[in-house]
Amino acid sequence: MASTSRKIIRNFLTFLSFLLRPLLNLMFAFAYPARRKAVPPIENDLLLTPATELADRIRAKKLRSFDVVQTYINRILAVNPYINSITDNRFGDALEEAKALDKSIREDGQSYPKEKYPFLGVPFTAKEAFAMKGLVHASGIVYRKDVRATKNAPVIDMMIQVGGIPLGLTNVSEACMWYESANRLYGRSRNPYDLSRIPGGSSGGEACLLGSAGSVIGIGSDIGGSLRNPSFYNGIFCHKPTIGIVPNTGQFPDAVDKQALLLVTGPMCRYAVDVAPMFRVLAGKNIDKVIPLKTTDYRSIKYFYMQDDGGSLLASNVAPELKKKHLDVVNYLERTHGVTVKRITLSKMKYSMEMWTALMESSKSPAFSSIIGKPNEPVRALRELLKWIFRRSLHTLPAIGLALVEEMKMSKKDTDVFISMLDAFREELNTMLGDDGVLFYPTMPRCAPRHNEPLTRIFDFPYCGIFNALGLPSTACPLGLSPAGLPTGLQVIGKQYNDWLPIHVTEELSRAFGGWVIP
Repeated sequence: MASTSRKIIRNFLTFLSFLLRPLLNLMFAFAYPARRKAVPPIENDLLLTPATELADRIRAKKLRSFDVVQTYINRILAVNPYINSITDNRFGDALEEAKALDKSIREDGQSYPKEKYPFLGVPFTAKEAFAMKGLVHASGIVYRKDVRATKNAPVIDMMIQVGGIPLGLTNVSEACMWYESANRLYGRSRNPYDLSRIPGGSSGGEACLLGSAGSVIGIGSDIGGSLRNPSFYNGIFCHKPTIGIVPNTGQFPDAVDKQALLLVTGPMCRYAVDVAPMFRVLAGKNIDKVIPLKTTDYRSIKYFYMQDDGGSLLASNVAPELKKKHLDVVNYLERTHGVTVKRITLSKMKYSMEMWTALMESSKSPAFSSIIGKPNEPVRALRELLKWIFRRSLHTLPAIGLALVEEMKMSKKDTDVFISMLDAFREELNTMLGDDGVLFYPTMPRCAPRHNEPLTRIFDFPYCGIFNALGLPSTACPLGLSPAGLPTGLQVIGKQYNDWLPIHVTEELSRAFGGWVIP
């Protein structure tokens, strides 16, 4: 019965979305008129320097960590009123830590070798799902507004151990389960290229801070695209590692049971050159599980591309400007490196939503209604929906919607079918890519939509989510701006545990297409 109800509701939502989308898009366009170039201009060149280069200059006594940290604090104070990214900060402590580091380098003569301290004295930020000692750890949930972290998440400590200085935490969607970073605790984050557009989610606050030059490196997580869609929307780089490489512990909500096969933690960077060293830091000892890079010669790599999901009835069509950027990459590689970039069709890709959902729902995890509710008091979704209509709810509409449908799961038969399809698809892709192949694939089908517009594009996230379900590494690469002035890009996919290869290819695309663009 639940499976039948689920199909009816899904089909109804799909029909309603396509039927009402033009009208709703006009409403959103009226409600959120375009406001481009809204963030203040960059006035300090330190904000235009990669993190690893800043660390080298601090190590060589050509720059003080204190000055770098203060410069980024000033930038955050300048842009945050526009983008609403920072949820809590430790600016005072960060300045004291930077001052102590400068003293140890310049007065005490302490040595900090690059191999051990690649981010020496460089400030960083993280999405609010991660515990940062002393700061609010709510994941955008009103009922957790008084929860403060008593210790750091492991990935925060990993960055501190290599010289990084944490500045603060950034906004997320409610309980990190939607691709627009808005909640009733911190409000709505905005895209620095156009404040009427979303920054993505759930790591959207982190991405828009990076995109507006309020941070140079940051930490995010991803269960269905939460690293990659915000990076795409804000024109920055990120890497979704192979499952199990970077620790997920220390974030709320954490993934348990089979959901742990979907959730990953990874680096978010304004510059491509920082992705590999940050990934190495976050992987820790697990870096030995990653396949060593076989070659640095771009002519020796196999390239494949696919411009859409092959015909899903649920997802939006890929925008023409994104398909053009995709072909620009193909043409560049073929012209510059003399390679052939093979266009392929993967028949299983159009079932991305079903495969991701089957794995997600097969997990014995806490109910979402319990996660967003008070302790031992799950949210009653229908009642909350009525309260939301009268603006009395403490929850967002996407969170209420998820609580409504979470019990309407796939039948066991359908789940088994799509889990089997997923396993076969993983083997197919791993075999096709091998140790020397990458796949270019859209990160999302459209550039950053207006606020609330994702409600009409519910099923677009599987463009990212399928690679969570497959457990494959994916690096998000910006490719300049669209005619409307919004960031474009794609994701570069590798075989499981072959993380270095998509990162390596992304570095070349960054050199060719310019990487991050100042908003």
